Amino acid sequence: MTLDIFHEKGTPVGEQISAWRDLATAAPLTKIHALAVMAAEQNKHDYYRTVGPMFADPLAGQLYAEIASIEEQHVTQYESIIDPDESWLEKWLLHEVTEVWVYWSCAAAETNLRIRSVYERFVSYELGQLHAVIDLARTVGGRDPHEILPTTLPTPIAFESQRAYVRGALERLRERAVAPDFARDDPEPARSGERRDALSVSRSPSEIVAAGYQYTTAAGDEERHARPAHGPRADVSRRARALSAPFEGHPGGGR
Repeated sequence: MTLDIFHEKGTPVGEQISAWRDLATAAPLTKIHALAVMAAEQNKHDYYRTVGPMFADPLAGQLYAEIASIEEQHVTQYESIIDPDESWLEKWLLHEVTEVWVYWSCAAAETNLRIRSVYERFVSYELGQLHAVIDLARTVGGRDPHEILPTTLPTPIAFESQRAYVRGALERLRERAVAPDFARDDPEPARSGERRDALSVSRSPSEIVAAGYQYTTAAGDEERHARPAHGPRADVSRRARALSAPFEGHPGGGR
């Protein structure tokens, strides 16, 4: 598999960005959410970039490279909604309060007391760092941190199944990113179809891997079933199961 960097243009940066949110008018929760989702996407991108080259099977490496490229677009989209006019101190304050919120959410959701104590220790560390930056904002930046930070933290992140929410959102929302805004799926923008056709001319790795599976709904949930036990599609199915087996239950895996 080769990549001609001079002829493969990729998705233009202008088509990956989203409209940014004004720091002066956005709610503190909006700013924290923007930073948290950007960090989550960056973590997923790094996971697929790191693990992909470890596979001996070339299809697995190609699949993870494909997913990583999508995650890279997500990182670009989410970081572009952050106000570019924020000062470094404002960014630092929001960064620290977001870390406090995420660790606090982890501690609130954790049922193992030993692991929860680790999260609580990191909450304490991050609160100490937050207050250090608050002091810098006052003494160096001449800013009142209350102008930037929320008085209290948002409700903790619910680390639980979000399938019902996602299924409902997919039913309600029929939009796609057409930078810097969103547009209805019907009709599909011409450039989306052109880009997809160019990328999938030889079938994408995800299509090859998914060819051996069918997804059915049972008891309100998705279940994965292998297709016929013989033939080329069955062979792909067996390869897909073999590729995913080492990462069942692994943090970041099971996509």
